[in-house]
Amino acid sequence: MPTQLVVDEKLLNQAMSATGIKTPEEVVLFALEKLLVQKDSLSQAFGKYPWEGDLDFMRRDDRYVGDR
Repeated sequence: MPTQLVVDEKLLNQAMSATGIKTPEEVVLFALEKLLVQKDSLSQAFGKYPWEGDLDFMRRDDRYVGDR
């Protein structure tokens, strides 16, 4: 399906240089595929790694008193 995109040319050139991909179309396709793979791996990891901490303490403005 033909689609027109407005993409930052500098960013596109950097991506092509970093990956060795020769065409803008291929680098956009590559980026979209990587995005979907990363999203899937993050979704699968959700809830598997417990977090321990004190959000109330982290949100306090005075938590650094004495450390400065």
